[in-house]
Amino acid sequence: MIHCELTTPSMIWAAANTSTGLLHKAKFIARLCTLPFKQSDMPIECSKCKKLYRDEIVHFFASCSAVSGQRSLFWDCVINEYPVTFSSWLHNLCDDDLTNTLLGKRPDIDLSGIDYLQFLCTVIKTWYTTADQYV
Repeated sequence: MIHCELTTPSMIWAAANTSTGLLHKAKFIARLCTLPFKQSDMPIECSKCKKLYRDEIVHFFASCSAVSGQRSLFWDCVINEYPVTFSSWLHNLCDDDLTNTLLGKRPDIDLSGIDYLQFLCTVIKTWYTTADQYV
């Protein structure tokens, strides 16, 4: 789901390169893209929150209660910085699509005037400390 053939640099790096000071922070999000793929037919128990999951990275962004505070901060930022239509669209994505969007894996999507690289800067700024502690 997360891993695909790399023929160009990750959009996370492209986004980080647009703003001073983000390259260091982006490495924690980019690391999530390079973790060994851990998707399982059998549920795995999260060591942080004890919930069962099948995909570690999707669980991190979408449902791990150990990072629920950071998730709330992220959604507050999205609601405050972007149009309500974008916030609503993002919130209604399935967990897999949301995770791919947050990791810069969806360069083909039409965000109706939203600059995807700028949005990825928001992702980097709001998730980098949590990603560093999680992985």
